[in-house]
Amino acid sequence: IGNSKNPSSILLAEELSPNNKNLLPFEAGPSGYFLSEVIKDTGLPRLTDFFITNWKKTKNPTEDTRLFVVEMEELKPKSVLLLGRTAEAAIPTLEILDIPYKTIMHHAACSNYQ
Repeated sequence: IGNSKNPSSILLAEELSPNNKNLLPFEAGPSGYFLSEVIKDTGLPRLTDFFITNWKKTKNPTEDTRLFVVEMEELKPKSVLLLGRTAEAAIPTLEILDIPYKTIMHHAACSNYQ
């Protein structure tokens, strides 16, 4: 979800929660609510110049990598922010595609420090 027309950044989360009714990243659960609040607190309109997606799209890691490559080639982001350890599986692919990235602690873990 978000700006799919050459976004400046991509937020790469891990996977959808089983509670997501509309299949949107951060729609449900404590980490979703936490990240939504963080975005709101920035004062920026939601999803202005970034795109949110998940690393795990299927139950097949090879297919997840293939779908991620397709997504990156379509979006052409300037950078990717990896949210958590599961999202770090994208690092080898990002290095091959020569897309800068940064890893941060998963927002669910951050919410423990509020």
